[in-house]
Amino acid sequence: MMNYVIISLFGVALLAGLVGFGVGHRRQNWGTVAAACLVLLAAAGYVYLGARLAVYEWKWEKKIREWKEKIAFTRDAQRPDPADGGVLGPVPADENGKQPKPLDKLLVERERWQRALDRVNTWRGRSWAATFQPPSVDPKAENPLGTIEIVATPPAARPDPAAAAEPQPEPVEPPAAEDPAAANPAADGDQPAADPAAVADAAAAPAEPPPAGPAEPAPAAPAEPPRKTGPVVPVNPGATLYVFDDRPVQDGGRYVGAFLVQEATYDQEAGRYRITVARTAPPDEYDREAWSQAYDAVSVYEDLPVDRWLAFYETPRAESDAEGSAVSPQPVKSEPKAEKVASDREPLQRFLKEFERHEKAQEDPESWKSFEDELNEERALQGEYWAAVTFKEDHTFGDTADKQEGEGTQEGEGTAGGAATRSFQSGDKAEFDLQTARGLEAAEKVVIDRVFYRRPLRDGLTLMHGSLIEVAGGDGVMADGIAALLQSLQREIDGLLADQVLLERSRKSVDLELTNVGDQARMLEEDIRFWERDAKRAALVADAFRKQLESTRKGLVDAEREIVQQGRDLSVAMGRLTEKIDAAAPPPGRADAGAGSTP
Repeated sequence: MMNYVIISLFGVALLAGLVGFGVGHRRQNWGTVAAACLVLLAAAGYVYLGARLAVYEWKWEKKIREWKEKIAFTRDAQRPDPADGGVLGPVPADENGKQPKPLDKLLVERERWQRALDRVNTWRGRSWAATFQPPSVDPKAENPLGTIEIVATPPAARPDPAAAAEPQPEPVEPPAAEDPAAANPAADGDQPAADPAAVADAAAAPAEPPPAGPAEPAPAAPAEPPRKTGPVVPVNPGATLYVFDDRPVQDGGRYVGAFLVQEATYDQEAGRYRITVARTAPPDEYDREAWSQAYDAVSVYEDLPVDRWLAFYETPRAESDAEGSAVSPQPVKSEPKAEKVASDREPLQRFLKEFERHEKAQEDPESWKSFEDELNEERALQGEYWAAVTFKEDHTFGDTADKQEGEGTQEGEGTAGGAATRSFQSGDKAEFDLQTARGLEAAEKVVIDRVFYRRPLRDGLTLMHGSLIEVAGGDGVMADGIAALLQSLQREIDGLLADQVLLERSRKSVDLELTNVGDQARMLEEDIRFWERDAKRAALVADAFRKQLESTRKGLVDAEREIVQQGRDLSVAMGRLTEKIDAAAPPPGRADAGAGSTP
C-alpha cells in the first residue's frame, strides 16, 4: 500500500510540473524553474520505483523457484542438474547408497507397511487402552503395588455376539487381516478372544418373541428374580499383563514392563476396571527410570505378539530395487550360519533325549547304582528317577510305630512331614522315587521291580516367579524362582557394595592418617636437623661467651686492682695537696694562733 502512495505523490509532482510549464512557457520565471525541478524529481522517483519493483519481482521469482525445487524434490525426488542447464533430474544416491524416493512410491510403501501392521496386529491377543500408575521402586514404600485403570464399555454400547470378533473400542481387538493366513488366525493358535463382558451380556439377553398369530397364548411363566448384570472383569488375579507407552519412540515412548495381576475390581461410579498389579522381578535401572512417572495413555496386552518373520529383527533388507524396496516387508530368508544351527540343535536334542527316556524302564540292578550316584552328585533332579516296587510285608507310612522307631521324632510328626497315614499290605505294588524305594529295600520292606525315568516338567512362569509347594496339614513351602533368587543376590550385592563403601572410606581415612603422620615425621626430621644445627651454633656461642667471660673476669680483676691503686694514689695526692694548701693558706683560726711567730 505504501508503494502506491509514493507512486501517487510522484504523479502529483509530475502533474504540477506540467502545469508550471504550461503557465510559464512564454518567458522564464520562478514557476518555470520550479516546474523543471519537479519534473526531474518525478523522473528520478519513477526510475527508483521501477528498480525496486524489478528487485521485488526478482526476489519473488527466486523464492518461487526454490519452492518449486523443494516440491520437485519431495514429490518426485528430483532436483536441478547444473551440468544439464538446471533441468530437473533424479537425485543421486548419497555416500551410504540411500536415494530419496518419489511421493507415489512412498505412498505405496506406506500402504504396504499398513497392511503388514494389520497382519501383525492379528497375531496378538487382547489389548486395552488404559492409564497406569507404576509400582513403587522404593523397598520401604507402604504400598509398592501399581494400578491399571481401563474404561469399561457400558452394556448398552456393547456389540452383539455376531460382531464380537470385530475390533472393539474397549477392549481393543486386532483388526481383520487381508491375507488368507491372517484371515484364519486359529491356524497359528493366536485367535484373539472376544470381550467376555459382551459375550456374557449377549448370552444373558432374552430371545426375541415369536410373531403374533392365532395360536393359543402360552401360560405365563413364573417371575424370575432380576439377574445381576454388570461388567465382567477382563482378567483374573495371577495373570501377566504387558504395558507399553502410547507415545512414539522419538517422543520418549517405551516398553514399561510386565506385571502380575493381584486384584481386579470394577468401580461402578467411575465406570472403570481397576486392576492392582505387582512387579514380576526386582527393578533394574531401566525399570526405575520407566516407573518414575505415571502414564495417562498406555496399551495393556494380555499376550505379546507371536514370533513371525515380519514382526522382529530377522527380516533382512533386499539387496536392490529389482528384488523389492529396501524397507519393504518382503519375506526374504537368509541362510542360517552353521554355528547358529548347532547352538539351536543342542537344546532341542537334549529335550528329545529327555522325551525319549520318559517312562523308559531300566530293569538291570547294576544301572540303578549309577542313577543313585547322579542324584547324590546333583547331576539329576529329585524326582527324575522312580521305582516300581512290590511290598514283601505290611507297612504303614506315618503310623505311631514309625514315629517311635525314629530317633528324635517329635510327637504328632509323621515320616512324611505330617502327611496322612497310608498302609500297604504284602504283595501290593506302588511307585516311589528312587531314593525312597532304595531305603525301603534296605529295610527289607519291598522288592524293586524296575526303575524308570520321568521327564521333569518345566514352566517358564514357575521358573521365573517360583511356586508354592503344598504340604498336607501345613502352610506349604515357597520354592523361589529366578526373580526371588535374583532379588536375594541383589540384596547380598547391595550389602557387599555397602561394605565396600565402608572399607573404601576406612582405607581413605587410614591413607589420610598415614599421610598426616608422614608429614609430621618429615617435619620432625627437618626440625631435628635444624635443632642439631642450632645446638651446634649454641655450643659455639656458649664457648665464645665463656671465653669472653674469662677475659672479662681477668679485665675486671685488673680494673679493680687499677682502681684500688688509683684510689690509693688519689688519697696520697689529696693528702699532699691538703698539706700544701694548709701550708700556703692556713685556716683563720689556725692563722690567729700562729701570728706571733714567724714560721
